[in-house]
Amino acid sequence: MAGQGHRVDDPLPRQDRRSQALAAVPAPEGSAAQAAAFLLMALAFAGYLLSGPVRRLRRRPAAPGAGAARWLAGSGLAATLGFLGYFLFVTTALATGPQLGGRPLVWSVLQLLAVCTVVATGVTAVRAWRGRGAVPAGAHVRIGALLVAGAVFVPWALFRGLLLP
Repeated sequence: MAGQGHRVDDPLPRQDRRSQALAAVPAPEGSAAQAAAFLLMALAFAGYLLSGPVRRLRRRPAAPGAGAARWLAGSGLAATLGFLGYFLFVTTALATGPQLGGRPLVWSVLQLLAVCTVVATGVTAVRAWRGRGAVPAGAHVRIGALLVAGAVFVPWALFRGLLLP
């Protein structure tokens, strides 16, 4: 029978309990804090990768643990920008993409990149600590910014679910 269903002017349904207002989002989970963390990580990871060729052109030696630092910058930048791209894809296309084992393939790759970033952060920190006396001039800033970005990445990735099973 046509015309049945709810209409805009129907009375509100009866409610047994009174609704509670949603609690405010804590500051670390707010959009400003998330945007700041994202920008810090993207700039530090990309800055390290882009400053490498400048260092080589100036013929300056690499800092101890440069290989792990490059892994950290590369995997961190890929995970951070990849998360943003995948998030935008999922919210606009309302699809998750190809599946592998019941999980989105892209999400699994992002999780693998997140684990690589965390491991590379630890290795870079240990190598920077052990070789702190042999670090060339200017490398302190590059490695320091990279390690700060790696440290910020861990809680950010946990919050976003990249480091969760």
